[in-house]
Amino acid sequence: MQTYLANLPANEENTNVPDIGKSKLPPLHQTAKKDKLPHKVTSVKTSQPESVKLPIFANNSSNETPAKPVKINNIQLPSVRNIGKPELIVEPLTPHPTAELKKQQPSIPKNSPTPLVTPLPNKPTTEDSQADPNYIISPRIVPNAKINSFTTTLPLNGIPISHLTKWETFQGVTFGKTQNTNYNFNGIVKLQSQVTENLSKDNIFTVEQTGSYFQLQTVRQSRQVTVSRQDAQTVFGTQIQMSLTADCIFPGTKPTQQCTYTPGLVTDRQSIDSQSLVPTRVFQTSKVGDVVTPETIAAIRQPGFQRGANGQEIGIDLEFPNSGSFSGNSQVTQPTYTRKEETSYTPAGFYSQVKQVVRANDHEAVLGRTVRGYGLVVDDPNTLINSAVQLGNLWLPDAEPEIKGGTKPVNTNINKNLFLAANNVLLPANSFTIYHAGIGHAESTPSNITSLNQIKNASFNSIWIGCKDSGKK
Repeated sequence: MQTYLANLPANEENTNVPDIGKSKLPPLHQTAKKDKLPHKVTSVKTSQPESVKLPIFANNSSNETPAKPVKINNIQLPSVRNIGKPELIVEPLTPHPTAELKKQQPSIPKNSPTPLVTPLPNKPTTEDSQADPNYIISPRIVPNAKINSFTTTLPLNGIPISHLTKWETFQGVTFGKTQNTNYNFNGIVKLQSQVTENLSKDNIFTVEQTGSYFQLQTVRQSRQVTVSRQDAQTVFGTQIQMSLTADCIFPGTKPTQQCTYTPGLVTDRQSIDSQSLVPTRVFQTSKVGDVVTPETIAAIRQPGFQRGANGQEIGIDLEFPNSGSFSGNSQVTQPTYTRKEETSYTPAGFYSQVKQVVRANDHEAVLGRTVRGYGLVVDDPNTLINSAVQLGNLWLPDAEPEIKGGTKPVNTNINKNLFLAANNVLLPANSFTIYHAGIGHAESTPSNITSLNQIKNASFNSIWIGCKDSGKK
């Protein structure tokens, strides 16, 4: 058995109530009196719709005369035990628009319409009418429990916040074989937060969220990554040692003298580069045609390569450890890589002000979001410039969305894509917001949607001014 309990809203045709004897009865409220149904019902199956329309409050009069009970026959009850002939007493009540009768509907997609605030009165109270004639509901503070947190959630310097946020902290440490160890901290605390609502005479429903927050976190100051590649190579080297002496035939010499027929060139071994194995200096110790002394002649006749004696050096003594190479060798054929990362962080404090305005009419909704921030980074070389830019956001305007009013009732079921579009704006990573303002728009979606194709797209356009780490690399 499926039991539906509801009261019909005023001025609406009930198309879901089953006919009973072809006579239209007032909305039913099922009660089981103790003297008639004293035993426990063993099997009752109920169904509940997956989406519920926002309740709309109406003023009820306490002077209405209750109707007499009506006895309805031919109604099948769930099976019970040890009971005679039970009777179901149905009492007609004054229509009270607190819910809409619905049969079980098809599954609604996850991104179904989102109510802003519940409940929403549709009639002005005496207090509201006397407060401001321009409003059906004058601006008033909304309790946190009446607000859908999805509609107030937004990112603030990398931390998602909502009207329920009081404080949040995040701690972490980064370490690894190829990087240095760093400790990170990110915390935020709410200083003030408030959500107000109002309903204007032209049926524009407005929800305004304001708040101020203080945030303390570590920000990246520099990051250096070094990647080294080592290739195995086979290197060819060259070494030349030679001298040539003979009888002198040069002008100013005698044929009986010995002269050198090679210049005196020698490599400075201390100048050979350890990475490239190439010498950077070569000395000249003698010239072609120099007369060789008898002591030098006696020295070069000794075993091995001799360059001279008594300060005279002749001949060529050159060494080039790297005169050519090719990749690979008999031991290693593939290159190897090494990576080293060095990152440094510094503490920073930020004060931010948030303002979000959502307005809705009977068929669409708009969103305006404004964030202003003021920050101080320790050891910031551009403190004066950044401070001047931050103070400049005081002269920048707030994002105030506009929407047309009408005579039709407000649809407070807001398209979720409106908030998703605003929250998915691509902002620079590891950045701090100085000024961010944008306006979004989306068509509202009926509450009885059955397909994702019925959900309209949303748009959000904004401007962002902020600071980001320079990333010294």
